[in-house]
Amino acid sequence: MLPLPWPLKTVLKPSDIIAESLTLVAIIALLICAHLLQQAYGRRKAWMLAELGILTFGIGAALDVLDEFFTLPQIVPRVIENSLICVGAIITAVYALGIARELVTAARIDSLTGLYNRRYMIEALGKEIMRAQRHGLEFSLVFIDVNNFRKVNNVLGHLQGDSVLDCVSKVITSTSRGSDLASRWGGDEFVVLLAGTPREGARAFSDRFVERLNQAILQLEMPLEVTVSSGASTYPEDGLTGESLLKVADYRMYQVKRARTMSLKRSLLHLRRR
Repeated sequence: MLPLPWPLKTVLKPSDIIAESLTLVAIIALLICAHLLQQAYGRRKAWMLAELGILTFGIGAALDVLDEFFTLPQIVPRVIENSLICVGAIITAVYALGIARELVTAARIDSLTGLYNRRYMIEALGKEIMRAQRHGLEFSLVFIDVNNFRKVNNVLGHLQGDSVLDCVSKVITSTSRGSDLASRWGGDEFVVLLAGTPREGARAFSDRFVERLNQAILQLEMPLEVTVSSGASTYPEDGLTGESLLKVADYRMYQVKRARTMSLKRSLLHLRRR
């Protein structure tokens, strides 16, 4: 059996051994997690600072463990050990909070458009219904769909399709107020929650949005026409639950889309007859 570099202390409590061992295991686990998250989410400098904080904390804790278990010569003053632990713990805590905030944001935000995702919109809609019930308020939902978006992807490619979605999301954001909530519902569909807005306000929002979108699309200089269809529902006139409000807005949006399609077909038929 190899001799230990320093003699063990004569009295070792099992609880101390377990506590100090778990501390070191937790530090190693934190280092591994920070490294994996850095690889997954980027922002190398921020994650390296987090790793530095964990490592500083780990060095101080390791010196403390050695001092706890062995009769050591006074290589490092006790105050330095404690300072390393405190500084490392503070850095780790600060960046842990930042990491948690980033992960929460990532779970709520659609990565392509920067709007809220479907899951968060459903949660927010439920909260808005409770608030409206409590204070006797009304609000509206606007369901937006990009017409013939599949054709844009098939003819021009998915990169151009992404640029269209990005353009639509930016126009939605610029048209919305600070109290409104915009989300990418999925694919080429968007849902906007207009807080404290009656039916007439939702219609005015849709008109402003379409006008601004037409101007923005012109700047993209796309060889294909890009238009949208929208439909709105209002609480409590059109429903008392999130599901019923979404169904009404979705149905009205498809009515607009169908009417537009029929109008185009009639126009084409008329031109052929001429």
